[in-house]
Amino acid sequence: MARIQAISVGHALDVDFAGFGAVHSVFVHAVNLTIRGDMWTLLAEDKTDLPFGIRLALPNFHTLGLRCGDLVRVRGGFVGIGSHLVVDCRAAPWWIPACEEKSELGLERRLAVVAKVACARSWNESAPMARAVRAAVSRATGLGDVLAKVVGRGPGATPSGDDVLIGILAVLTSAHSGVAGASAGQSLRRALLPLLPTTTEVSGHLLHQATRGLFGRAIHELVSALNGDPTPQQLSEKVHRVIETGATSGADMCEGLLAFAPSYFATRNERASA
Repeated sequence: MARIQAISVGHALDVDFAGFGAVHSVFVHAVNLTIRGDMWTLLAEDKTDLPFGIRLALPNFHTLGLRCGDLVRVRGGFVGIGSHLVVDCRAAPWWIPACEEKSELGLERRLAVVAKVACARSWNESAPMARAVRAAVSRATGLGDVLAKVVGRGPGATPSGDDVLIGILAVLTSAHSGVAGASAGQSLRRALLPLLPTTTEVSGHLLHQATRGLFGRAIHELVSALNGDPTPQQLSEKVHRVIETGATSGADMCEGLLAFAPSYFATRNERASA
């Protein structure tokens, strides 16, 4: 049995409780576990932190022999998987999202950097879907009908439409969106939750987390950069970290972000001059 040290643990996890679960799915650089109704993810060392993620000092999971259905045991800071692996989380630092600061001028310029990269990588229907959701939120009518045409739509284990919605929720649940964003986010959540069974199980879990304001480190740091005053190099690094998520997933998230950020992230001065 391999014993591996965790190098970071997501802030939404409780690795000290005693409980059981099972391996849901196994990929080269990630392993999903279902535990107490949530989906935890073991991540290779070069992957971005997730709120329900545990990063390990491993380049991949090729040689561990993990299989779907393997029993998972959690107890006292350890996560055991069948007879293959024990993960020691006791000394691992917690990834906790940094507190967000006030919005800085220049949002339009920073969004243009995102758009230039994302538009070349996103699925061709992602931007139209994002705009359709934006229009429905603005009208405050027909949102459920629009979402039914977005959830589960498109390529990927996390379909592109779902990735678009995660980008949208990253805007609406941010403190930078204020009362208007919180209200729109609640409306979106109410319309979205009944539709989660219509997409893949992994994507449904990620969408449910997003409705609770739980996002991966890469998208969280990009949102912070868009509202801050990063150097061009810093912003480029944040954008590419998101874009490099999956084949189109990161770019599709950015399409959702691009559709909503101009209205909800703009500072008071920028809104007045728009």
